[in-house]
Amino acid sequence: MNWKSIIATALITGLVTILTGMLLFWWQSEKAELTYNSIKSIPFDDTSNKLSMS
Repeated sequence: MNWKSIIATALITGLVTILTGMLLFWWQSEKAELTYNSIKSIPFDDTSNKLSMS
């Protein structure tokens, strides 16, 4: 192999690596949306007090 081929291969590999990293960063940095619903509390009896979970 000659040096021109080695350098060209290294530059192409570096460019593909950087572009792939940028693409993955952009794809993974999108904001996730979390939604939830609140329901009434569920009562349960304790030996000492009447408690509820919300």
